[in-house]
Amino acid sequence: MASHTLLWQDELRDPGDLAPSAPVTDRELELAEVLIRELPGVEVGQLQDEYRHALE
Repeated sequence: MASHTLLWQDELRDPGDLAPSAPVTDRELELAEVLIRELPGVEVGQLQDEYRHALE
């Protein structure tokens, strides 16, 4: 595996539109919420996006 460090602004590319190509329906969102609520040992209020936090 190779590692490369970006040093200059011109080495960065515009990510474009990274959103999923298919829209998420309200029913899918409801199902996701039900599944998360039903997971044992998961406190929704305690969840955080560690990846996003690391990027910031």
